[in-house]
This record gives sequence, structure tokens and C-alpha cells, in this order.
Amino acid sequence: MEREASRVGKLLDGQPSTVQSLMRRAELLAQIQAALREHLHEPWSSHVHVANIRDGRLILFADNAATLTPLRFSSEVILTFVRERFGLSIQHLDARIKPQSP
Repeated sequence: MEREASRVGKLLDGQPSTVQSLMRRAELLAQIQAALREHLHEPWSSHVHVANIRDGRLILFADNAATLTPLRFSSEVILTFVRERFGLSIQHLDARIKPQSP
């Protein structure tokens, strides 16, 4: 098992930019998630999830409508925070409901 893990590690280290760029993107999304948790505080922070950044849009999922509504009203504040903190050129926030799995 350890030998297989070593081979996978070597494979990932030697991969062209595709795997590495996916890993960097996942890390960026995780960093944004952590920063938003600090920025939003409870009760929102545990109910808002960073889904993606695409075409100048930050896509967030909310667990329910009660979280989604104030999130949409705060979209400019959230966009400004993410732009300044991460140096991203995002213009829009898409917030959607995606209930947590039971």
C-alpha cells in the first residue's frame, strides 16, 4: 500500500499543468471557503459553501432560503471582500440553494 501511495505521489508531482492547476484551484476554493467562514460568522458561516469561480462569477451554495436571502442582499460586501483578499476579478455573485444531504 505504501509503495502504491509513493507511485501516486510521484505521478502527481510529474504531471503536466492539468493536475497541478486542478489542485491549485481546489486549494483556492478551500481558502475562499475558510475566509468566508471567518467573514460571515454564525449563523451563516456553517450554511454557506463555495461551489466555484467561473466566468467572473463567485458561485455559493446556501443550505436553505433563510440563509440565501440575506446572502443575496450582502452580495456586494462579499464580492468586495473576496476581490480584496484574493485579488480576483469577479463581478457577480450567484447564490443558490443546495440543501445538505441527510
